[in-house]
Amino acid sequence: MPAAAEDGETVTPYFNLAISNIPGKSLFVQFVDQCRGGASASHAHAKSAFVFAYVLSGEIDSQVNEFFYGPGTWYPREGDIGDQVRQQQVPIIGEGQGVYSFVHIDDAAGATAAALDCPPGAYNIVDGNPSPQHLWLTAFARAAGAPAPPRVSEEEALRASGRDAVYYATRLRGASNEKARRELDFRPRPLEWILDQRSD
Repeated sequence: MPAAAEDGETVTPYFNLAISNIPGKSLFVQFVDQCRGGASASHAHAKSAFVFAYVLSGEIDSQVNEFFYGPGTWYPREGDIGDQVRQQQVPIIGEGQGVYSFVHIDDAAGATAAALDCPPGAYNIVDGNPSPQHLWLTAFARAAGAPAPPRVSEEEALRASGRDAVYYATRLRGASNEKARRELDFRPRPLEWILDQRSD
């Protein structure tokens, strides 16, 4: 039976199967339905877990340090974040030195499948070029046909958007995909907005 996890959130287990070639490990899948503006309670996963989410409809803002882009994510140029950037609603905060690790949704899906045949452990499924906010956001705005993003101070952003926004924009640290490249033969595509900018 579906279980209400939080107000406005319904979690429905789909299956939980043992992984035959990795003793003690299983593949657990569940559907999570949320009302508009809903959020899951803060939680943590075991360091040995491999966590992957796919958005079937709507959009989510993930609080993990890996940012999906591509169809069905929050970061298509024509999607919600693109609209916000075109409306000058997404500023560079402070120096914009917070480092983001992006990964295309298709590359993440391929890594998920590859992980089933590899040793258990934590893998950073991200591209090989973590980018500071001031770099990727400026490149994304250009790719989305938007003006250069505005700049605000950390104090202004703290008042307007809260501590999380300031942390992500100024203190977030990127992740290395070295282990995934070695163990999963993970070869993600480069972040397309940065690649487009460098090819001009």
